Amino acid sequence: MSPGQFLTLEDLAEMPYASKVVKESLRMASVVPWFPRLALQDCEIEGFKIKKGWNVNVDAKSIHLDPNQYNEPSKFNPSRFNVSPTIFQIRFHFFSFVFPSYFS
Repeated sequence: MSPGQFLTLEDLAEMPYASKVVKESLRMASVVPWFPRLALQDCEIEGFKIKKGWNVNVDAKSIHLDPNQYNEPSKFNPSRFNVSPTIFQIRFHFFSFVFPSYFS
């Protein structure tokens, strides 16, 4: 990497600790606090019935600061990314849903 050059994902892959710092910064800052997803079929998630066509908001900020998901979530700790997550953790982390809303 040359001076004045922007950091790329390839550069981060060669700097594991810097990559963890970026992940932890994004977790704590929640640049996008929530984002909508469209239900492609009827389903039920933790007792909530979701109808096909409903918009469901994924509340990333709440997930990222949830003590059930992260030990000491208010503490900046890049080392929390030392362990590779299991498939269940990845699926729960990226697909945790909150109260569904219907937009016609």
